[in-house]
Amino acid sequence: CLDVLEHLRDPPESLRRMFHWLRAGGALVITTVDAASWSARLSGWRWVHFHRDHLWYFHRQTLVRLLSAAGFQPTFWEVPRKVFNLRYLLTIVSHHARHRFGGRLCGWLLKVLPVKCLSVPLPAIPEGQLIVARKPS
Repeated sequence: CLDVLEHLRDPPESLRRMFHWLRAGGALVITTVDAASWSARLSGWRWVHFHRDHLWYFHRQTLVRLLSAAGFQPTFWEVPRKVFNLRYLLTIVSHHARHRFGGRLCGWLLKVLPVKCLSVPLPAIPEGQLIVARKPS
């Protein structure tokens, strides 16, 4: 369930269905944004992940409670490191820049930089949260 849970209309019901579909001893892996992350706290209402596609925002304790209520046993949690390229980062900043100039500058860079430059993977950065939960045997 990679970057999916925040888009579902009814996460508790969806988790109950996933629990039912999973074999005993099986594991569910979830990645999602972290509403308690340093970037969320620093950005406030301008946090890049606040947008209409995200119906829900979770922090660790909420995910553990939801998973437990669905019957899962949460076994692992971490802040994963994700790899982005310059095109992705410039696109995000161009749409969410605090100042119009920053957005326009990023949009301009997207047009003038070579595709090869925009596609190079950048160093991995901590982003979101990853949780593993098992269905008891």
